[in-house]
Amino acid sequence: ASDPILRALADHALPRAAALFTQCSPMVDAISDEWSVPKSRVHYVPLGIDTDFYAQQPLPDPDAPPVVVSAGEDPFRDHELLIAAVEMTRRRHGTRLELATALPVDLPTEWGTLYRERMNGRMRDLYRRSTVVAVALKPTITGSGLTVVLEAMASGRPVVVTDNPGVSEYVKHGHTGLLVPAGDPVAFAKAIESLLDDPDQAREMGAHAARV
Repeated sequence: ASDPILRALADHALPRAAALFTQCSPMVDAISDEWSVPKSRVHYVPLGIDTDFYAQQPLPDPDAPPVVVSAGEDPFRDHELLIAAVEMTRRRHGTRLELATALPVDLPTEWGTLYRERMNGRMRDLYRRSTVVAVALKPTITGSGLTVVLEAMASGRPVVVTDNPGVSEYVKHGHTGLLVPAGDPVAFAKAIESLLDDPDQAREMGAHAARV
């Protein structure tokens, strides 16, 4: 599905690489099978983030309306599903969504705030305000969303994320976050609501996430 010129360059370069590294283990077989790279040269190296910069943050005001935070602009983000899921939680919880993305999405102002510029280190402010960090994804084995997931976990926030292959190596379901099947906004909303309904569980998951 890639650009023909890029595909030709990859076809030439990848099989000749001394080593290739991927942050998502299912990509090892895909790179080897689809790009004719010997599997001995393809290595899974877990993604890491700067845990000094993204350190555990104080919990938000429990009396304030809950805030769901998300970010990302690669083609595997499913922000439409995320917005639909958060809209469902608004009926009981008055939830707001703070979403940082350059992708073309429609977020009514009464539902939350859309950040179109690159946030960079200012993502820390969003994580600080968040009750839950949610990353909705289309099916993929690329490891899309893992940076936001790890930054949120290091910040001490529970995460709700699409259960794509390889994600469970980073998020332990029921311990540091909740994994949800792709393409199911109702299940995604229920996962978010389960954390909003049980602040103790959310706080415990966030604490576990910060420690790992």
